[in-house]
Amino acid sequence: MTNEKRNLKRAQREAKQEKQAQTVVRLICVALIILAIAYLAFTLISIS
Repeated sequence: MTNEKRNLKRAQREAKQEKQAQTVVRLICVALIILAIAYLAFTLISIS
């Protein structure tokens, strides 16, 4: 396998890992937002 092919495969693999990392970060952000909304709703219900 030539160096160019090896570098291309590595670049593709890194791009895939980066995309997966972005997806995980997005999921964590969504989960935190949902938790924050649930917490606010719970505190509002318990206050009244």
